[in-house]
Amino acid sequence: MRTAEGAGGRRWPLAIALGLLLVIVVNVGFAVVAIRGADTVVESYHTEER
Repeated sequence: MRTAEGAGGRRWPLAIALGLLLVIVVNVGFAVVAIRGADTVVESYHTEER
């Protein structure tokens, strides 16, 4: 009988933490690409009435 303190008991929390870390890294990567690749806003957008 395996206990929760064995090797299998510590594997799933580590896998969840690594998965969350991967999600955060990918999201930061998307944010960096979006910010660096953003188009400039033309001046008329700020000055003309709509």
